[in-house]
Parts: sequence; C-alpha cells; structure tokens
Amino acid sequence: MHYLEHGGATLVIACVFFSFDVAFILASIDFILHWHIDYAKHVIQNRWNITTTNRRHSYWFIQCVDQSLHFTTYFVLCLIGVMLS
Repeated sequence: MHYLEHGGATLVIACVFFSFDVAFILASIDFILHWHIDYAKHVIQNRWNITTTNRRHSYWFIQCVDQSLHFTTYFVLCLIGVMLS
C-alpha cells in the first residue's frame, strides 16, 4: 500500500507539470524504485538485526542512505520528465 501511495502522489503531482503519459511513466518508475529501496532496507535491517536500540549508528546510516536514494529518485524523475516532454 505504501508504494501505491507514493506512485499515486507522483502521478498527481507529475500531471501538473507533464502530460498524463509522461506522468504515468514517472509514477511507475517511482513505484518500482520505492519498493526496491524500502525492501532492500528491510532485508538489511532484518539480516543484521539493526534497530534503534541495539545498533543506533547502523540504523541511522541506513536511514540516511534510504532517504538519499529516495531524494535522488525524485531528482532523476524530474530529469526524465523534462527529457520526455
């Protein structure tokens, strides 16, 4: 559900700036990348038992990488949108 919310929000926001076709492509890419980024974070945290209480530095490092990847995704989506328009 979380990934659908992100994909849907991207679709709505991208429709403001781009055609529906381009917005749909961007939303699909966002959905797929968001799922992969969050799934990878989940696997890493479970594999090494990383929580806020037992491995604080590792937890915050993973959070920073996660958010950096999400922000990079949106930056790249903007570039793709401009190139496709």
